[in-house]
Amino acid sequence: MGKLVVIADNVAAVRETLRETIEQLYEDRVASGELRVDTYEDGSGVVSLCAMTAPDLVILDVAMPGLDGIETFYCIKEVAPAAAARVVFLTGLAGSETVRARIDRAIAAGACGCLPKPATAAEIKSLLDARVFAA
Repeated sequence: MGKLVVIADNVAAVRETLRETIEQLYEDRVASGELRVDTYEDGSGVVSLCAMTAPDLVILDVAMPGLDGIETFYCIKEVAPAAAARVVFLTGLAGSETVRARIDRAIAAGACGCLPKPATAAEIKSLLDARVFAA
C-alpha cells in the first residue's frame, strides 16, 4: 500500500495547487502508486478519514469556516492519535499573535509543524522528504 498525503483547505485553488505541486515533485511515485494525494474542502472529512485510516501526512489550512484546521487537529487527536502526530498546519496568518499561539499549543500537543501560505515547492518537498519518505 502506498503513502497517503491529505490536504484540507476551503479554497479549491489552494487545494489543487498543493496537490499538483506534490504530484509534480513526486511524479514517479504517484505514477507507480507509491504516493496518493487526497484533498478535502473542510476538516470534518479529514477527521472521518483519519478515523478509518492513518494518512502519512495531513496538511490543514488553519483558517477554514466551521471546523478550522486547529480544531480539526484536536478532533483527529481524539479519534486517531497516531494521525494527529502527522498534522502540519498551513497558514498565512502565522504573524498574528493569537493564531501563532494556537498553532504553538497544537504543536506542543502533538502536531508536527506549520508551513507558510503560500508554501514554496522547496518547502513542500522538504516536508514530504522528512515526514513521508524519510528512511
